[in-house]
Amino acid sequence: MMCFAVYARFFSYNWVKYVGTDCSRKYLHTHEQAFLYVRALPFLLNHATLIHSYIGCNSLQNNSNVMIIKQLSVFLENRTGRLTELTGILAANDINISAFSIADTADYGILRMIVGRPEPAAEILRKAGFAVKITDVVGMIIPHRPGGLHKALQVISDNNVAIDYMYAFASGECKATVVIRAESLQKLIDVLQEHKMELLQEGDVYQV
Repeated sequence: MMCFAVYARFFSYNWVKYVGTDCSRKYLHTHEQAFLYVRALPFLLNHATLIHSYIGCNSLQNNSNVMIIKQLSVFLENRTGRLTELTGILAANDINISAFSIADTADYGILRMIVGRPEPAAEILRKAGFAVKITDVVGMIIPHRPGGLHKALQVISDNNVAIDYMYAFASGECKATVVIRAESLQKLIDVLQEHKMELLQEGDVYQV
C-alpha cells in the first residue's frame, strides 16, 4: 500500500508538471489527488518496476553523498616551519583537524587532511599562499583489533575495487577509521554497504 502511494504521487506530480501548467493547478485538492491516483492505476501496473528503480537510484545517490567526505590536499614546500604555519592558520580560524597524512619528496610534501569545515579551510589556506585541492574520499570504520583492517581490505579486493591511497586513525579503543581514495567511490560505497560495513558520514567529522 505504501509503495502504491509513492508511485501514485510520483505519477501525479509528473502529470501535473507537464499538463497542469496553470498556476491554479500548483496545489491539488484531496479529491483531485484521489482522482489522479485512480486514473494512474494502469500506468502504475505497467511501469512499477521502472518507477521503483528511479526512486531507488535517487535515494541511493542522496545517501551516498552523505558518506562522501571532503579531503584537503595541500602542497607544502620542504622547509622548516611551513606545517606549523598551516596548523596555526587553521587553529586561528577554529577549524579542527580530524585526520592527516603526509607524503614527502625531496622538494615538497603533500598533506592530506580531514577537517571540520573543508570549503572555508581551503579558501583561507589559499589566501595564505598554499596550493590546496579538495578531493572526495570515503571513511570506512573498522574494529580496532588485530585482523580488522585485513578483513575489510579482503572484501574490497575480492570485489575488484581499485584503491589509490589510504590512511587511518584510531577513534577510541574499539574502532578505527580508514580514509580511502578509490578509483570509483560509488562502487566502494556499494560494496561496503552490501557487506554491512560501517561508513563515516559528514556529521561525524564536520563542525556544526
